[in-house]
Amino acid sequence: MSGAAPIGQLAEPMVSNTIQCGFESHSGHRLTVDAQGRARGYRNVGREPSGGAWERQLLLGKLAAQRRHVLAALEGLSDAQLRRPVLPSGWSCLGLVRHLTLSDERYWFETVVGGAPVDYWPDEAEGRAVAADWWVGNDESAADVLDAYRSAIARADELVATRELDEAPRITEPWWEAAGLIFPDLRSVVVHMIVETATHAGHLDAAREMLDGHQHLVL
Repeated sequence: MSGAAPIGQLAEPMVSNTIQCGFESHSGHRLTVDAQGRARGYRNVGREPSGGAWERQLLLGKLAAQRRHVLAALEGLSDAQLRRPVLPSGWSCLGLVRHLTLSDERYWFETVVGGAPVDYWPDEAEGRAVAADWWVGNDESAADVLDAYRSAIARADELVATRELDEAPRITEPWWEAAGLIFPDLRSVVVHMIVETATHAGHLDAAREMLDGHQHLVL
């Protein structure tokens, strides 16, 4: 038929014969139909540009939810349970919180995004069952370890509030490329932190069930 659009490609509708229906996606695309009610495509109506307030709220809200999950997974555990390894790898719940504090919140936000030196990293020591960023000494109280995590979160939030999602990190690491990682902006760092925190929250759920039988979610 003369003038027909190729298969898989929508013809450009005549403006005078098109209308906008009420179906609009979350990304701000509205379905366009012609006068006979036939779908002609989608038009971007500009709901929210990339890097806008909605995207920031979504990403930071997801990260905050995973942080709350971490802390909730530990509620009700005794000091002995918080320090007890339940897996052959030897980490404890407190040790995982220490790891989240140093290797995640402080490293990715204070150092990578903010440019601060890694002067908070503990020294390695022989004979320990876990790496330095997972180690909690017997002389350190559980309350102090948890407070350090909360403080690191607060500093990270303050820092993120002063940056745009499209802003490049202050520090990049050569090992990222070797590991197949790329972090061109704050957005990618926040997404990485959502994944990291959610992963470790799941680890804590499993450890908690092994410690006292409590289940965060039963499927």
